[in-house]
Amino acid sequence: MAGDAEQKFVAYPIGDAINFIAERRTGGFHSGEADWNRAVDPSDYYFRLVVQLETSRADLAELLERSLFVASAIRQADRVRYTAYRVT
Repeated sequence: MAGDAEQKFVAYPIGDAINFIAERRTGGFHSGEADWNRAVDPSDYYFRLVVQLETSRADLAELLERSLFVASAIRQADRVRYTAYRVT
């Protein structure tokens, strides 16, 4: 099991284990209506994030250390959906 203060992840391998840990954290800012119980039009709600990724896998760690990940988010009634972009 892996996780953080917001999410937990349990995996049961179906093949050879690749044995690495990955963690994702997001933080950012938004402006718009504060009613979180309903979806809003994306053009009425500004929502941007920075995505932080960490891993114990050396080949991925090197890639992550040389990249910046930013995201644009859409607030829906029951979740936040975002698209992340890698900036090098």
